Amino acid sequence: MILQLDIKKMRVLRAEKDLTQESVAKTAEISQNHYSSIERGQRIPRIEVLNNIAKALGCSVKDLILEDS
Repeated sequence: MILQLDIKKMRVLRAEKDLTQESVAKTAEISQNHYSSIERGQRIPRIEVLNNIAKALGCSVKDLILEDS
């Protein structure tokens, strides 16, 4: 089973907190370009990076994973 990120939820959470991609990336200790490519669904982050993104967005990693339909 391959886990898929809920990139739409990532965008919504970031917007709700009035955060920029740059600020989330800085907190997650990655480049803004890297974060942008994750948010567009072009890259899959390592678990450590995903954990840092979740912290930056104020949620858990589980919140960023798509549920099975």
